[in-house]
Amino acid sequence: MKIRNSYPKLSNERILEKFSQYDLAPPKEYTDFLEKHNGGYPEVECEYIDEDDGEYTISLDCFYGICDIDTNMSVFAIRGFLSKSIPSQLLAIASDGIGNKICLGIGGDYFGKVYFGIKTMKHASKKRRISITLS
Repeated sequence: MKIRNSYPKLSNERILEKFSQYDLAPPKEYTDFLEKHNGGYPEVECEYIDEDDGEYTISLDCFYGICDIDTNMSVFAIRGFLSKSIPSQLLAIASDGIGNKICLGIGGDYFGKVYFGIKTMKHASKKRRISITLS
């Protein structure tokens, strides 16, 4: 997958250091993805599999990344902004551009699983577990 306008590349050590500042420990696949891409805009649609309903194609607007200044594309700024909307065990890692979020499980039973959240994730019925490959 080609991703344009990413933040500057960071080492895996720097990525883990940033996450530790927020007391977070993401899955290795995600830190590897950030090391390679560090956010940005995908040039193609991303396919995912809804574990309840089958396969769909969605157009992702952007992946959130890590930078020294928290911007509207910073995974940590988005986490703060959504802190009352999604469970603390989930981390928004991407957006479809109309308010829906792709979230990665970073704790508890959610760890390593990916979810699609519709507009708000206050209610458990509004999030769907999906499979997506970060490469």
